[in-house]
Amino acid sequence: VNDMQFCVNKANTSLMYYPVVIGNMFITGHRDEDNTRASWNEEKRIPLELHVVGIIPVSFAKYFNAKFMLNGSIPMPMYQPEVVDENAYFTEDLNITIPILAVRIKTKPIELGGDTLELDIPVCVDPKISGKGCVSVTTDYYYHPRVPEYKLRSYVEWRKMNYTLYASDPPYPDGDF
Repeated sequence: VNDMQFCVNKANTSLMYYPVVIGNMFITGHRDEDNTRASWNEEKRIPLELHVVGIIPVSFAKYFNAKFMLNGSIPMPMYQPEVVDENAYFTEDLNITIPILAVRIKTKPIELGGDTLELDIPVCVDPKISGKGCVSVTTDYYYHPRVPEYKLRSYVEWRKMNYTLYASDPPYPDGDF
C-alpha cells in the first residue's frame, strides 16, 4: 500500500498514479510557488482535501482509506446498516470531501519507529523528452488473453472507465506474443 506514490496533476486537481489518472478522485490544497507540492496552509486556511465524485471501485476506496490518514473515510457499500457488502465491486454514487491529515509513505512496526508520514503530496512532473521535428503517435490494440475485445469495449466504451487492470502484463513467461 505504502510503496505506491501518487501525485496531483500539475494543471488541475486530478489524482494520478503517473501517468494514469485515477478517475473520480481529486485532491485540492495549497501549492507552493514552484508547483511541486500540495499541502495544508494554516495561514491562508487552505486545507488538503480528497474529493470523491461518482462511483469508484471498492478496492480503490479500501486502498485510499489506508493510504491517506483521513478525517473520516470513503464510504463503503452496505447491504444493511453497519454491515459492509463484501461482494460489492463499486461504491455508491459519491459526492464527498474529506480532509487529508497525512499521507502514509512507508509502513514500519512501532518498534522501528512506526509509519513514515508526510503532510503533503507531490505534484506530477512530466519527464523531459528530447526530439526534433514533427512527431506522430499511433496506437494499436493487440489481442491479450486477459483483456479480450468484449472486455476492453466494456471498460473503455460502455462503462467509460479510464483504467484497465493488467492490460500491459505479458501473458507468457518470456513476454513473447
